[in-house]
Amino acid sequence: MPVQVLIGMPSHGTMPTKAVMSIAGLAKNTTVMTGFLVVEGSVLPQNREILVEWAIKERYSHLFFLDSDILCDGDTINRLLAHNLEIVGAPYNKRSTPSYPVVMEKRENGEIGSVGKFGKMPEELFSAYAQGLGCVLIDLKVFDKIERPYFAFVYSPGGVLIHGEDIHFFEQATKAGIKNWVDPTIKVRHIGEAIY
Repeated sequence: MPVQVLIGMPSHGTMPTKAVMSIAGLAKNTTVMTGFLVVEGSVLPQNREILVEWAIKERYSHLFFLDSDILCDGDTINRLLAHNLEIVGAPYNKRSTPSYPVVMEKRENGEIGSVGKFGKMPEELFSAYAQGLGCVLIDLKVFDKIERPYFAFVYSPGGVLIHGEDIHFFEQATKAGIKNWVDPTIKVRHIGEAIY
């Protein structure tokens, strides 16, 4: 199967102008066939599920999740594809102050937290427990190996959110023996009240 990438964007219905320009740069500079689909809705895990279903139905080889508040350079997809990995993303910072990378590690005591909070971000490609799904390339064969739902908010018995759909996805992948890789050499920005 030839490499074809669906750029899939889950959205709440708005997109900053800078993000539109970022997508235009991706479309212009990516060296493989790409398509683009936005799924609007307030339930993020459901939006991601729809994007996966569409990518499979349309016979893409890869799905590149790009959130509507993320800026990345035009060569991002090319660089992620070059790793030839099942799951690989580029880190970006949380939209908060202090800001730290949305790349998670699991400590020996079971605590999950940002690599940037626990220590220094590695400078080369590395494997992490989880990462934000805002800039991640996934080989669609991954979805043949993991259980559904692929994406889900996880709550405590008392109804408190434990973690989001991104950590759920990476936990499903880990159970299936699939590693999550992060390329910290790729520059990604997160748009908020400032750019993080």
